Amino acid sequence: MCTQLSVDIIKANLDDLRTIGYHSETSVLQYSYKDGELVDLVAVFTLENYSNENKEFNISLDSPWYRKDDNREIQILDCQENRANFVLHPKEKRTFVLSNKDYSIKGGEPFNNGGTSGSISELILSNEDEERILLSDKNFFGIVLSKWFLQSGREEIILNEKNQNPYINISHDYINNYIL
Repeated sequence: MCTQLSVDIIKANLDDLRTIGYHSETSVLQYSYKDGELVDLVAVFTLENYSNENKEFNISLDSPWYRKDDNREIQILDCQENRANFVLHPKEKRTFVLSNKDYSIKGGEPFNNGGTSGSISELILSNEDEERILLSDKNFFGIVLSKWFLQSGREEIILNEKNQNPYINISHDYINNYIL
């Protein structure tokens, strides 16, 4: 109990989107294709806002296997093809159920015919400030990604404009080989 309380306190005091926790143990992702077209996608996962502030963000589903095969993360878009916005209120824990019936979907691992089913190993949360956080089943506290992370794959040190703390933008290979 003391250990979970310590984790909760640390998570609540992190910066920006890192105050959101991903409870991966109940996550599910199922999708199928027919004739190269996405027929069905359902993603179920739980997020928790440990902070005392509303958190507004966009969600992408990701996997080290997508990066290994040069596939893009699965982006959740609204009906106008803009990134869908989600909000978690202070201390709120919510299970999200997202499907291609309610949202437009881009990216992922395309199939001609077939599909896949399993857990969601990684989520990327982003916001208007172009902050990007990788939450995974192996790293509850999250990894800060820069806006250039998935575009360049280069290692860079950038400064957070709000408080000038350095964040390291790490390469795909580093994440795949050393973190995961």
